[in-house]
Amino acid sequence: MDAIGDSLPAAKATVLAVTKPERLISLDVFRGLTIVGMILATDPGSYSHVYRPLLHAGWNGWSLTDVICPSFPFIVITRGNSENTP
Repeated sequence: MDAIGDSLPAAKATVLAVTKPERLISLDVFRGLTIVGMILATDPGSYSHVYRPLLHAGWNGWSLTDVICPSFPFIVITRGNSENTP
């Protein structure tokens, strides 16, 4: 019996190069800063001496802490769009 490779016609092996999309360095930096911000906002240390921007704003305002959570969907959408771009 012939080996499987022997029974197939001889053909040149075609190697397809799979290219990964380039990473958006600015998005990676933004993701890292967002994670650091989330850690600081969740555990600012002693709650008796909290840096004011790490506190949630009152009803009629916003602070840096209030921007952290909405930044995650922005990161996901931006990354998804950059992968689909030719």
